Amino acid sequence: MNSRILQDFPVFLSILLFLSSCSWLNPEKEDRSFPIQKYASFPVTELSLSGRFRYMRDPECMGILKSYHTPSFNDASWGEIEVAESGESLDTIEQAIVNRKDAEHKSGFAWYRKWIDIPREWEGEKLEIRLGNTADPFICFWNGEMIGEKKELSYENKIPVPDNLVRFQSSNLLAIRAWDKLGEGNYIEGPIILMPRFPWDEFDLVVNAQKNNFVYDIYTPIQLDLIFRNPFEESLDILLKMRIRDFDDLTVYNEQIAIGLNGQTPTNLIMDLPPLPPGHYRCRFDIVTDKIKLEDFEFSIAVIGGRIVYEERERSPFGICGLDLTAQDRERSEAEENHFIRLQKMTGAAWNRSIFSWRTIEPEMKEWDFTFADRIIERYNLSDISLFINLARHFVPGDAGVDEVIREYAQYARIMGSRYKNRAHFWEIAYKPNNPEYWSYEPYVESYARLLKTSYHAIKQSDEEAIIIGMATRGTDLEYIEKALAAGAGDYMDILSIHPEPTDSPVKKTGESDLDKIRSLHEIMEQQGFRKPVWITECGWQGVGPVSERLQAEYLVKFHIGTLAEGMADKIFWRNLVDGWESPFSRRGYYGLFHNDYAPKPAFAAYYTMVNKLHDFTAIKRLNLPEGIYGYEALFSDSRKVRIFWTEGESRTIGVQPGSRIFDMVGKPCEETGGRMLIDRNPRYVEGEWD
Repeated sequence: MNSRILQDFPVFLSILLFLSSCSWLNPEKEDRSFPIQKYASFPVTELSLSGRFRYMRDPECMGILKSYHTPSFNDASWGEIEVAESGESLDTIEQAIVNRKDAEHKSGFAWYRKWIDIPREWEGEKLEIRLGNTADPFICFWNGEMIGEKKELSYENKIPVPDNLVRFQSSNLLAIRAWDKLGEGNYIEGPIILMPRFPWDEFDLVVNAQKNNFVYDIYTPIQLDLIFRNPFEESLDILLKMRIRDFDDLTVYNEQIAIGLNGQTPTNLIMDLPPLPPGHYRCRFDIVTDKIKLEDFEFSIAVIGGRIVYEERERSPFGICGLDLTAQDRERSEAEENHFIRLQKMTGAAWNRSIFSWRTIEPEMKEWDFTFADRIIERYNLSDISLFINLARHFVPGDAGVDEVIREYAQYARIMGSRYKNRAHFWEIAYKPNNPEYWSYEPYVESYARLLKTSYHAIKQSDEEAIIIGMATRGTDLEYIEKALAAGAGDYMDILSIHPEPTDSPVKKTGESDLDKIRSLHEIMEQQGFRKPVWITECGWQGVGPVSERLQAEYLVKFHIGTLAEGMADKIFWRNLVDGWESPFSRRGYYGLFHNDYAPKPAFAAYYTMVNKLHDFTAIKRLNLPEGIYGYEALFSDSRKVRIFWTEGESRTIGVQPGSRIFDMVGKPCEETGGRMLIDRNPRYVEGEWD
């Protein structure tokens, strides 16, 4: 190429680029970009429907017959209720119902109605409603016609509105009938949105974490398997923007990748991430093309140390509420169970609590089905996780009297103790007997004491080495426990169990915290002459609403450390391993260490770090430190010491010896500066000495 051509090359290239952009020279490119460009400057992208709704409870379930769903129905006599705009600290319909003085807590349906004017510029567009998260099954109506139904609890409900039902020149009626299953109200987590159905709504990204389930040890490369599904017939050029932040919200990885996707064909991409130190990380993908964001995707990963190996596993206080056996669990596959236990092994927990629902094992009187019970018990025996089983009375006996129920339940306990005496030795009798939902026979205390006595003898006759766990109360119900011990229940249990239901900080100085109640429990036990161990067989905070996922992790560590240091419980079982103990979409189910998609929450990293640092400890004691600083020391048989520090007030610094190894509560290594260590409300572990 001569110098003249080289000099003119930039001009020549500009001409080529201009010509290539002309649709008459490159019609294929114009067709390809049209589906995206069509909406590039769309003036209104969504219409919020949150705010005031007309509201009516329908305990008799007659709303359909009364035409509550139709535009002609006059709802002037109905009340009004607020549906929250934000999804952070939600003012949910359920809470609003509870706060209403005239609310009658009966099961049935609740109805919500709202009139909507659609923006003029949307005329001709296809529309959809995004109904947020719903606590219970629902039916959605538009201008009197049913347009969507969910028979399960659900997240991110997208409901297309049929074109023939949309009135662009007049108001439209949205009506929702939600099932109030337990009589405690139902709820919708906003925002509720009406918006055009853009073609890229069908764009899909699936992120797989290979075989690691988003948990990696420090020796395993971090690899993600991305699958893109392009809904367009044309190929599509996208820009994948990825950002990773650590537990302190610091960006540790930022990358952009240009990717060409084939039309209507899945495209696979294996992404290798750089090595990350132990800790919990939040990852975000933004997928952009032609200045329009097609998709955003957030997930989390955790990096941990190696597998935790116990010297004396059964002595460990660390347990998880893992695989259960209830009616819905019979639908669970063997592969899902194996996966579940793999996750549980990652936590380092030495113990598992499983609920075995009676009527799942004896679905009909004298007809026993041990298939699933055999499988669960075998899985835990092979996993080196110690097991105890709650023999839950989850069934409705009809007209059966208390004597018949106690006799039949004791038969169930005897058969279970006999069948599994070589594989399971710890049995918890009934479930939250102080809750009428689970034990409705009056007098509650005396009848449960009889159930406990009869079941105790039934199991001991089958297995002399069996350990019987009694009470399992909802909350630390001091009055109920005191009456039960006075009624003689203490003679028929080897361990007393409780299920605290905390909602606030475990170290909050209120005088009525859960730790305060457990202290009072020990005083009652001493007064009654009951000197046996206490197990906390169910306890946890939901990582949602006022208690964020970060607070959930913080409270988890503080509760375990505080309880163990004061000797208030021999074992603590965290509820639960995975969100959704009732259903994958249950509002009550945010207690897990993992999300429903098995991505780890900060609570998982905090739990693993705690167990990793403290497993096989021989004692934990509180240190005498200045006001506002919490400090504990864990001792080990090999003379090691691990200290744990945090403060409930302002951040402080304390002196440490150079070379001390410091870790935050999710395992991230920290540094001392000039012989000083920062401590704040998030617990830190120190291996070494301090001044």
